[in-house]
Amino acid sequence: MDDDLPRRLVAQRRNHPAWLLLASRNAPLTLACLQSLVDGHPGGLAWDDAVEQLAALFAVYANDPDFDLGGDENHSTAARRELRQWLRRGLIVERNGLAIATDALQRSLAFLSSLEERAMTSTASRLATVQREIGELEARLNPSQSGRARSLKEKIGILEEELAAVDRGEFEVLEGGLAEEGIREVYQLAESLRADFRRVEDSYREADLALRQRIIGEEVRPAWASNWGWKSPTDPTGGNRESEAAARGSGEFQDRTREGVWDGSPRRTAAPNASEAS
Repeated sequence: MDDDLPRRLVAQRRNHPAWLLLASRNAPLTLACLQSLVDGHPGGLAWDDAVEQLAALFAVYANDPDFDLGGDENHSTAARRELRQWLRRGLIVERNGLAIATDALQRSLAFLSSLEERAMTSTASRLATVQREIGELEARLNPSQSGRARSLKEKIGILEEELAAVDRGEFEVLEGGLAEEGIREVYQLAESLRADFRRVEDSYREADLALRQRIIGEEVRPAWASNWGWKSPTDPTGGNRESEAAARGSGEFQDRTREGVWDGSPRRTAAPNASEAS
């Protein structure tokens, strides 16, 4: 047994947005609302529409003891706070006024769908898929020229037999349960492909955020070094004895420093207060 697995799972439970959502008290309502992000609005759902949909669900289930909906709080306010919470945790993203699903949301919905799924692919169909993939893999792994030629001739022979049968009017039309099964397999494949694209999108978004943070950090450090004599906003040196909280000052001061609009005043030994930063 992997002794480190429990610790990794605990970390996932604390940090992974899909796990956090599924374990939350209001998960059924949130997932019911966000389902439309995946099904009906793959390009994104207007943020206000998402709030409105969730608020409507909150109103319906306001007195249900299975949920924690804040008592007499306005449902729109509660819905907006709920969505903002999952925005911060990375379950959804907001772009140009649209709420957009992430891979974490896709995984949550896929997990719930797997719990409700009753129609299963038949053993024969899955066995045929495995046999076909094994044959394809064997042919691609074969280093022998004659072996590959023989494999291709076998395929051509099978196709010629099928063509001759069709010319004689001998063929079967897929219908009934077999047709439904085939459609379901294609749908599941398409869903998994969409999930792959979401994972790629999430990875690009994370890389973009990391790059922006690094650029901001590289711009801030020289400004603080020249104007304040610090290596960074949180690394006081020399005569600077203020605490980290004082060094950071107000949020407005932080923003100005990041933007590089401080006036280049002489080196100081203490961070300015809020009035000086404004």
